Amino acid sequence: MRSRLADVIKEVKGANLLADKGYFSNEDIKACEDDGYQSYIPEKGCPMEGKGFYGKPEFIYNEYNNTYTCPAGQILQKYQNKKKDCKTYWIYKSPEACVNCSRKDKCTNSKSRSIQRWEHEHVLENVRERMKAKPNIMKRRSAIVEHPFGTIKRHILTGGYNMIGIESAQAETFLAQLTYNLNRVLNIVNFSEIMSFLKGRKSFWQKHVQNHLLMSSYINTKAIKMLIRQKNQVNSLIILV
Repeated sequence: MRSRLADVIKEVKGANLLADKGYFSNEDIKACEDDGYQSYIPEKGCPMEGKGFYGKPEFIYNEYNNTYTCPAGQILQKYQNKKKDCKTYWIYKSPEACVNCSRKDKCTNSKSRSIQRWEHEHVLENVRERMKAKPNIMKRRSAIVEHPFGTIKRHILTGGYNMIGIESAQAETFLAQLTYNLNRVLNIVNFSEIMSFLKGRKSFWQKHVQNHLLMSSYINTKAIKMLIRQKNQVNSLIILV
């Protein structure tokens, strides 16, 4: 099934995907990569690491012979396949090697340790390598993205949501985003220029303003984006969708 994230980013041409670990999803990342977008998303923590054991990154994949090498230098062979949530995984383990392993107490409480590999794991490995190559990229994301979220939360939706239901809350979110975008635009283009732009597009004004469709942030910010582009300042505009 095609992911929602992949559909959203498709609206932004020529961009790469930078998101926090909450968006690290096999299907989302593969869909975006298949569409030509490079993903920069930190991986969620491994449950084994939380227990004080070796995490999956400690096990080195050997592409040539399709095996894993564990921290103790033992080879984990492909053991079996399994399907989970419509995805195919390969299981790698070496029960015999784990029996007398001197590092077993740092690896597992079970009889043996196994590693699970998704059939498209190479896609995720590419993302991991990109993240290693740009260790400060998440700081850059925070500097850009967290400010709009904080402004909307503290200064626009100060009392939280007033409506009940997903559709109503989504409408409030669209209006909050539109408010933020308009405030952002007014720091770049003065109000009279915006009004002149809209008046020059009477059909747009009648259709989207007089019919009370302001809650559609995408439609309205698209028009504003056209205005900013005319002033060669499109890169200064933050569009939230």
